[in-house]
Amino acid sequence: MNINLLKLDLFLYLWLFVSTFCCSLLFVIWWIKIGKVSFIYKIVLGILLGITITESGSFVVAIYKHLGYRELVISMTTSWWWSARMIPLCFFITIFIVHMIWRFSNMDTQGKVSMRRRWND
Repeated sequence: MNINLLKLDLFLYLWLFVSTFCCSLLFVIWWIKIGKVSFIYKIVLGILLGITITESGSFVVAIYKHLGYRELVISMTTSWWWSARMIPLCFFITIFIVHMIWRFSNMDTQGKVSMRRRWND
């Protein structure tokens, strides 16, 4: 059977997987090169990795769906890893939200937080 990657769902899953994987790789290389990055930089890297993990699972299942393996798709989407694949993304988004709420509640009139943190972190 042929896989037509021009089908919208397959293309979007593949695009999200490849683009977030490449961005994650660039973020890691930059972190290694610079040595020290901000807290928000680390959170954005975690979010990118979470999207990569989530979309890789979605892409695999979509391929099997288009190949007609209905039982395999059902077993994959009802297994423990289908929901668990989203845990890293949800974890880093939650940390991001909590951090931004903390920043908002502790900033001065210029929008800076001066509690032994980088002002732009």
